[in-house]
Amino acid sequence: LSTYNSKVTFVIMVGEEVINRGIYANELIKIVTKEIKGGGGGDRKLAQAGGFRYEGIKTSVEKIKEYLESIL
Repeated sequence: LSTYNSKVTFVIMVGEEVINRGIYANELIKIVTKEIKGGGGGDRKLAQAGGFRYEGIKTSVEKIKEYLESIL
């Protein structure tokens, strides 16, 4: 997670054990992009997104947590 000149950047990386449980970085980053009003992408292991809605950082983390709790 980084902020610079009002831009928010997220990077999500997951390990093989997490991938084997059906949790993918590119799916998690989709949650983030909605909240920070941006775009991004990647693969199962590594994904990144950038946007301009700083206020979406906290919501992104909360929604990822909710998503993970729902599938685990």
